[in-house]
Amino acid sequence: MTTVGFIGHRARAHGRHHGRALPRHRLRRVVFTSLPDDDAVESVAAGRDGILAGPGAGKLWVDVSTISPRASRALAAQARERRATMLDAPVSGSVPQVQAGTLTIMVDGDEEAYARVEPALRVLGTPTRIGDNGQGLVLKLAINVSRAVQMLAFSEGLLLAERDGIDPRLAAEGMTDSAIGSPMLKGALRSSSTCPTMHGST
Repeated sequence: MTTVGFIGHRARAHGRHHGRALPRHRLRRVVFTSLPDDDAVESVAAGRDGILAGPGAGKLWVDVSTISPRASRALAAQARERRATMLDAPVSGSVPQVQAGTLTIMVDGDEEAYARVEPALRVLGTPTRIGDNGQGLVLKLAINVSRAVQMLAFSEGLLLAERDGIDPRLAAEGMTDSAIGSPMLKGALRSSSTCPTMHGST
């Protein structure tokens, strides 16, 4: 399912659940994209059939990809040149959060454009406008760095416990039940494949 199709499906379910429909006029001439990297996003924007082709006045592009701040700012500038608007809206979360509608969404760009699509974004999770184009992507990088450091520290601590003969699963449960137990670490415990020491690595 495409991003647009998924949002439409979630919006209908959201409307049924809350007894009201998502206002269609707010999403008129709005395009959502979710793509893997800078090149992919740039390729769908460019060319005769690209997102930025054709009349731009009133067109709103919301990109929820995790790409470089540099690329997003350049694309936002191209959109402005065509009298269109681009919001970058990187998300924190994975497939379960998408399905549950509990993503954290960091939105950048024009404030009026954000107000226009906020109801649709709330179908996917909790949106917050961070600031100018690219700033939410910088924040997403900060989150990813923090996650990596936390996982590294957790793995080192688990290895220390295992080397002293403590059962690694018992150690992991004790660590995640302690003050350091974040949702990310608890998710790693539920999926032991993310924790090499649980498979006997040293």
